[in-house]
Amino acid sequence: MTDFLQFSFDKFDEDGNDELSFMEFEKIFANFIATSGSTIIKVFDKNGNGLLDKAEIVQVRLSVCLNL
Repeated sequence: MTDFLQFSFDKFDEDGNDELSFMEFEKIFANFIATSGSTIIKVFDKNGNGLLDKAEIVQVRLSVCLNL
C-alpha cells in the first residue's frame, strides 16, 4: 500500500484495528460523495444555476457510462 493510501486508511480507521467498520466506511463514502457531488455539479451545470436539470443529469450518466 502506498504511503498516501496507508495515511488515508489510517485516517478513517478510528479504532486502529486495521479494519474498517461500516461506520468508518460510511464516513469515507460520505466524504467522497460530498466532494464528488460538488465537483460534478460544477462540471455539468451548464446553465450555472447550481442545480442539475434533467438534460444535465443525462449528460452525467452518459459520461459515467462511457468511462466504465
